[in-house]
Amino acid sequence: MSARDRRRATIEEELRLCRQRMDSASDWIWELDTGGRLTYSNARVRDILGRDPDEILGTVVFDLLAPEDADKCRNIFEQAIGNKEPLRNVVGHYRGKDGATVTLENN
Repeated sequence: MSARDRRRATIEEELRLCRQRMDSASDWIWELDTGGRLTYSNARVRDILGRDPDEILGTVVFDLLAPEDADKCRNIFEQAIGNKEPLRNVVGHYRGKDGATVTLENN
């Protein structure tokens, strides 16, 4: 095995372990692109919203929010992107797959 192949195998193993840790976290861990689309979600979203991670990838996160929160959270997100700041302590009411409302604090 070449040095390059060993390095690739090491990186793949590190990624596997990272995904495993994120999937076992008690929090819903997600990532958005600058358009607000989900580019990553850990498995915890199944327990919280009843949705599979693959089901929500590419979804605009504001579409998962209760209508009364979508515009507020979109404005906060756009301001954070414009200022190149992280989201901090943003409370949103999400709609679970079963229609239930789930209140989450986003950081």
